[in-house]
Amino acid sequence: MKHLTPEKLAQLSSYPGIIDSHIHLDSQAFASDLDQCLSRAARAGVSRMLLPSTDESSSRRILQLTQQHPQLSGGLGIHPHQAAEFDPQRSPRVWRDFLQQSKWAAIGETGLELHYDFCPLQTQKQSLQAQIELAAETGLPLILHCRLAEEPLYEMLQPWAGKVSGVVHCFTGGWEWALKFLDLGFYIGVGGLVTLPKAAEVHEVAEKVPGDRWLLETDGPYLSPVPFRGFRNESCLLPLVVERIATLRKISAPEVVRQTAENAFSLFRL
Repeated sequence: MKHLTPEKLAQLSSYPGIIDSHIHLDSQAFASDLDQCLSRAARAGVSRMLLPSTDESSSRRILQLTQQHPQLSGGLGIHPHQAAEFDPQRSPRVWRDFLQQSKWAAIGETGLELHYDFCPLQTQKQSLQAQIELAAETGLPLILHCRLAEEPLYEMLQPWAGKVSGVVHCFTGGWEWALKFLDLGFYIGVGGLVTLPKAAEVHEVAEKVPGDRWLLETDGPYLSPVPFRGFRNESCLLPLVVERIATLRKISAPEVVRQTAENAFSLFRL
């Protein structure tokens, strides 16, 4: 994964007020130059970033980062890739301990994964169910991962309609599924995939999603936008996503930023 060079950075625009609703700054990919990443993000206009947890150690690192950097907020939970770490006796106690130590913006990253076979689906469902219950208990929104798992995820969320909300991040399920999750009260996350020329379903969702129900994200260090494929994804690349979405929605780039920032502040109570 290549790092950005000064020459590449010089090509980027800046749009004040961007909120990156999903970036894994706690990962090892950012360990060597986190402060520089935060500075680059600020120059690109990114004012806030939300860091979703992947497991207990990730939550601990995010707790430290959010205490050190006021522009960062955290999501607390276990990713479906790591769902085998969920312990129905221990994990809820650990989460409540974390919740007492700091203000968290969300529960997750949780959800369901059916592309990779890292963890059995039933184990993922047990972890997800516990995190849905925690979201309902705390009133915090969910950050949901969904890859080739729209139907089982939707089925698990249906009984909680009106009781929990959140975002289905990096949405790739097509417009019909987007409508179903929107009807449940969820937001849709749009990131670097929207810049891929052949990502027709992602383009359609980005074009049609209501202006008050979508968020910007990187999912960094993954899913860098064109023309930075192969580079580590950072918040400073979000202006490229903003510009592509502005073209698709036939609105200005500042309007994309305004809509998504208002939505992030509303959903996560930043």
